[in-house]
Amino acid sequence: MTSIYERITRAALAHPHFGVNAAEAWEQACQALPGAPSTRRKGCPRSAFVSLAEHGYIRGHTPGPVRRPLTENASYCLVGAALLAEQPELARSKARLWEAIQKRGGITRHNHNGVLDVLLALHQQGALVIQSPAHLL
Repeated sequence: MTSIYERITRAALAHPHFGVNAAEAWEQACQALPGAPSTRRKGCPRSAFVSLAEHGYIRGHTPGPVRRPLTENASYCLVGAALLAEQPELARSKARLWEAIQKRGGITRHNHNGVLDVLLALHQQGALVIQSPAHLL
């Protein structure tokens, strides 16, 4: 079953062609899909998507002027992208993927809070722009 954050990510990927920035694309995608307002306002998946786009890691989204560092949630996605490049089978289990990200990144947070949904949607769509996964380690 596809999560709401995977669906939002896929919908947000369609918006750069209309000239909107990543934050606007995420908001438009949230409004276009059914879901509780609290679900649509969840910060972790949104911050992962927007930060990755602003820093040039999402195909189709033009990086903007970097006003803030990459968010923790976006960095979890980058660690996950490196792991998926090495071990594609991790995409079949969010639990195993999150465990591997925690181990590789020294992360103590117990729940991925929707961030893996963003990562997996980007990965499945081939939307992550990463020159060399090795630079993420």
